[in-house]
Amino acid sequence: MTLFSFLTLGYLTALTFLLRFAGFISSYLIPSKLPRYLHPGSWAIVTGSTSGLGLALATALCSRGFNVLLHGRDPEKLQRVFPDRECEILLLDAASCFSPESYESSQTKIHDAVTGKNVSLLINNVGIGHSIPLGNFRPLESHTPASINVLLNANITFMTHLTYLLLPTFSSATPSLILNIGSVAELAMPYLTVYSATKSYMSTFSKALDAEMRAEGKGVRVECMVLGDVDTPVHPMERSLSVLSAEEAAGWVLERAGGIGMWGGENIGAPYWFHGVLWWACRAQPWWALRAGITANLREKVRKDK
Repeated sequence: MTLFSFLTLGYLTALTFLLRFAGFISSYLIPSKLPRYLHPGSWAIVTGSTSGLGLALATALCSRGFNVLLHGRDPEKLQRVFPDRECEILLLDAASCFSPESYESSQTKIHDAVTGKNVSLLINNVGIGHSIPLGNFRPLESHTPASINVLLNANITFMTHLTYLLLPTFSSATPSLILNIGSVAELAMPYLTVYSATKSYMSTFSKALDAEMRAEGKGVRVECMVLGDVDTPVHPMERSLSVLSAEEAAGWVLERAGGIGMWGGENIGAPYWFHGVLWWACRAQPWWALRAGITANLREKVRKDK
């Protein structure tokens, strides 16, 4: 390879990096695109809206003019009152509702819940965290078959089938938006093997489906919002620059909704700027360096959990 070829390759690599970095910075400066998906009488579906981030998202959406279909499995906790907005309840257990025995009845519930509604926004927020039921950080071999199935069903199966069943609804209410709430845990974290893999699936699913919607000429946008630590009732944490409250996280998600991957970038990103910096820094490292850093950090947490 000639010197000219090396220089050209170097310039192209540097240009690619600069363009991606400029896109990363500018994505936090553009105004929210969420109003684009607010039609007269628009409905949003928020999964896992019993508490925590899901409840905060539902509350924020009501304040922004959306009617909300609240999903969960506890009817008492879902009885929320939002002045001036319509709210209804969709009762489904994310860990089991799409089993072969329950699929047909779940499909009917979903169909009945959205019939006659102008549904233009779906937020796939529900998920089982890595702390359930065996503690925060554990080797894969310490899981049980049942605990693995719960993680896979709640974090992957439910989101996939719910999106699949709702696509005809979104296609008739364009423009429409699907937001999948991801996690920095997608960075292949040891001692979170199954949970980490489910979040990686969510990112790839979002990229593939968004590309498919574009190829089909449908006005359905799909984005994956990558979050770091969030203080919730299920996962309580001490607040800091890197740890958001559920209300703060919901605000950042909705501020960047519809704007992830503008100007040709990936439709996956961190809505909160500091999580974005951390995620960028992690992905910029060689894998061996990132793996060593993550492993050293999580080994200490595994020791504390024992």
